[in-house]
Amino acid sequence: MIPIVCVDDNGGMMFNHRRQSRDKKLIEWLRQNISQHIACKQYSKELFCDNVTVIDDLQDVSNTNEYVFVEDDSLEGARFDEIVVCHWNRKYPSDLKLKANFDGMRVNNSWDIVGNSHDKITIEQWGQNRIKKGEVKDVENR
Repeated sequence: MIPIVCVDDNGGMMFNHRRQSRDKKLIEWLRQNISQHIACKQYSKELFCDNVTVIDDLQDVSNTNEYVFVEDDSLEGARFDEIVVCHWNRKYPSDLKLKANFDGMRVNNSWDIVGNSHDKITIEQWGQNRIKKGEVKDVENR
């Protein structure tokens, strides 16, 4: 599973069992730039209209390379090698926060887009840090 999450500046995801925000330009960007189908729960399906696989639970995702749009799960204890984090670059009230484990991961790609209702949405693609401590060699200046 490759989760796709949206968070505010404090890592918030939801407030009072509702998404903090939505932005149609972000959804368009995800649909254009993620070449595979996206899985999501029924709650999120309305954002994508079509080309999504509806799942009941994150445990239903057996393909490690399947993108899953996650709004209502903190991902605490979830295992994944890659994650896409979309930052609203704002603060919203929240009672569900992202608690994913980013140990051994780094930002591999980052994009800023202009949203429909947000001046700037930052999209980060996180992945495993393949370089382990001690493997980096110094390069002489020539």
